Amino acid sequence: MENTIDKTSVKKAARKDFTISAVVALVLLFAYPIVQIICSFIIGAIGLGDKPYTQYLLILIPLHLICTPIVYFAFRKKSDIGIEKKSISPIVFLGIIPIIYTMVYIGSSFSGIITNLINDNSQQAVASITTGDSDFFRILVVGITAPIAEEILFRKLLIDRMAKHSQIWAVIFSSVAFGIFHQNFAQLFYATLIGLVLGFVYVKTGKILYTIALHMVVNLATSAIAANLMKLDSEVPLMLYSYVLVAFAILGIVLFCVKYRKFIKLKKNENLTSGEAAKCCLLNPVSIIYFIVGFGFIALTTITMLA
Repeated sequence: MENTIDKTSVKKAARKDFTISAVVALVLLFAYPIVQIICSFIIGAIGLGDKPYTQYLLILIPLHLICTPIVYFAFRKKSDIGIEKKSISPIVFLGIIPIIYTMVYIGSSFSGIITNLINDNSQQAVASITTGDSDFFRILVVGITAPIAEEILFRKLLIDRMAKHSQIWAVIFSSVAFGIFHQNFAQLFYATLIGLVLGFVYVKTGKILYTIALHMVVNLATSAIAANLMKLDSEVPLMLYSYVLVAFAILGIVLFCVKYRKFIKLKKNENLTSGEAAKCCLLNPVSIIYFIVGFGFIALTTITMLA
């Protein structure tokens, strides 16, 4: 009888934390656009609505400066997160970067195929942000504040609440939520895949600074390097840069197969099977609502972006 009660309480606690995580993801889906609309009216009213940096202000202020701290402090889990803090060597850290680029390449290629098939213009909308005219705000928002805010929300906040019950499902849910949050097909796949790598890094180390730094490397490569190469008269530097990224992606595959396969082995919960954790994660009512709403938003965005 004691084992039955313990098992029931374990499942109940897991279902509660996975449900709260789905609530957080759902809140972010609605809070960010609502606050963004309010900020757009204010920014327009003070005469900043048509500046080269306006699009960056509409990310920085509502998401990074308002939603992130409020949501984090409202829902953070303060103790017993089930993640042991460990350090990794600089060599291991650097080796993760090519693996992330492998995910970027795979996800971007798949997104490109899908968006081309359905004539979705969301890739152009994303490019306007990652390669915009305002160098300072582009690098600040895309390369620095976005990695900080997104890692706090999707790695620290979500995974901390779920990892005690199932590290693998914590990583999966947080990475899919990260992909859905971007609300377009152009970023859905590669954001999800990047989220998987960063999620594994976080649960293996327990240190959000690692994932923030890795995220910054990827975003700065686009916002600081690629964006400026695109402004040059010659296409050769950008072409060479593209070849370097492809080489990085290939290196990532090699490194994963040779050195990092054991890195993805996560700690298991002896009191909750993976199947039970999956049910708690995916089949609680809030998660179901979240996935319906999230993919519904992506569908609506796609419809508005159709050529």
